[in-house]
Amino acid sequence: MEVENGTQDLLTSVADKRDLGEVVWQELLAGNYENAVQTIKAKENEVNLRNNSLELVPIVAKLLQEDVGPEGEQCVEDILLHIASVANPKEVVLVLLEVLEMKWSAIQVRVMLSPLQTVLLRQASPTNTRAVTFSWVFNTLYSHVAIMETPQGLNLEGKERHLLDLDPLVREASDILQHLTHFYEGIFTRVVSGKLGWGGGKNSREYLALFLLQLFHKPLTYLDVFDENKGDTCNALYMSCGRLASMVGQLLFNVFKLLGSISWKSSKTVLASETNESEEQDPATLEASDAEDDKEGKKDEVSQLSLACFFYCVVGQDMAAEWVPQVYSHQYVFLACLPLLSALLQEKEHIPIHKGLTLSGALLNKLARHSLPSDSLEASAHSSFPQLLVRVMTFCDNKELRTQALDVFRTHMDKFDSHGRRKLIQALLLSVKHAAEQTDLLEWSDCIMAALNLLIFLFIRDKENKTGVAGISRSLKEGYLTQLQTGLDLTKGHYELKLKELSETPSKKEDKLSVCVGGQMLPNLPQDQERKVVETAICSLDMMQCVLVRAVQAIEKNI
Repeated sequence: MEVENGTQDLLTSVADKRDLGEVVWQELLAGNYENAVQTIKAKENEVNLRNNSLELVPIVAKLLQEDVGPEGEQCVEDILLHIASVANPKEVVLVLLEVLEMKWSAIQVRVMLSPLQTVLLRQASPTNTRAVTFSWVFNTLYSHVAIMETPQGLNLEGKERHLLDLDPLVREASDILQHLTHFYEGIFTRVVSGKLGWGGGKNSREYLALFLLQLFHKPLTYLDVFDENKGDTCNALYMSCGRLASMVGQLLFNVFKLLGSISWKSSKTVLASETNESEEQDPATLEASDAEDDKEGKKDEVSQLSLACFFYCVVGQDMAAEWVPQVYSHQYVFLACLPLLSALLQEKEHIPIHKGLTLSGALLNKLARHSLPSDSLEASAHSSFPQLLVRVMTFCDNKELRTQALDVFRTHMDKFDSHGRRKLIQALLLSVKHAAEQTDLLEWSDCIMAALNLLIFLFIRDKENKTGVAGISRSLKEGYLTQLQTGLDLTKGHYELKLKELSETPSKKEDKLSVCVGGQMLPNLPQDQERKVVETAICSLDMMQCVLVRAVQAIEKNI
């Protein structure tokens, strides 16, 4: 008899679940949002809600797949908030995250995060809250944020970057970050007020700050967080970023505490040293090295790109200013941040490079002229920083970034004493890769002539070898100058052959010659003009040949 009664109760419970879900769904479909909320909140449904949230939440959340407008979205949020406040917390957390797994949009995130915050705070305790549930939720949310698509391959300069605000990917990411910021603010308030503390010996403030810093890696590193007016008229993305930075600052009391988390592997050295040139590493290999570092890094450690983007916001964009102490040496802060600058500058996309250059300029501008001693070049990542600047100056296809990199390079050089500048220039000469014979010598003629004239000047005037250039005279002659001579011979032979063909070809013949000058094709020129162009090119090559001979002669006197 007892078995029969238990079976009957189970069947009744199943029927109740089905009936409540069907009733609510029909009310939602009909647009009777107020009736749906009242049905859920009815006293006779309390037990049903407490035990069956796993079935009810997906039914209600399904409405978000329809075009129901703000009123319908608010209705779903109200229903989920009520379920989150009365149902089994573990079940509600599980089902809300499962629903988010199915679809990740700004609307879905906004509606689901408020109930998720409510159910988490139900479990809050001033001293012994279970950290595992919170870390599971935080990491799950971040895993979705990290894979959000961001604009790539855009070559925008100056005010063109404002167009990014209209990009659908940026607007979606901005909306989601805004909702996440609001979600974390509720938890942050409880932590700083002492109403929420995680057990297990964790420092609750640092624990929450770690998860907030995750967002500065992805997507914020790859989004344009820049405000020319410094807050007068800033967009939602900038405001969200500022609120996140302020929360981290308040949790830590001192943002420069994070300087202790900055790391850099000596194997990443790019700039050649005076003693061992074989340790040089090409900047292009740094990205693969970083990928390995990410795999080896511990899960409870903040990534270097997170720190880099965070300090860009704090130092480069003046965020969280009230939590930036003014007692630190500017020289110490600059040298400590060098690994972060290098991490940003070695990225492929223009936005993180811009962040790296902006942060570099902000840190360098705080230093007095000639205040860096030569031994500061031994600081972590200082060997890579100038080489990465050279790479941006030379190879970046964005003119604004090239110009900005040049300004930073000049400022950086000007901060050293005379001995430091000499060491830096010498190391750069050892590290910079010279052209091969296939380079378009006419396009690079100005650079080549400047380099040759500099060599001639150094070998003539530097009698005491203060620059150390005499030590590399043989490698210069056998390497760069020999290759340049080969390139001149090949290029001049090519143009002399063209000139011969033009002289032998009747002017009425329809053969056409296309000439490339400075990377631009000049097709279908009249034959007389074609001849003049080729003759001018040969003349330029002859001038380079004369200067090259003088450079070789000056070097040979020192070998």
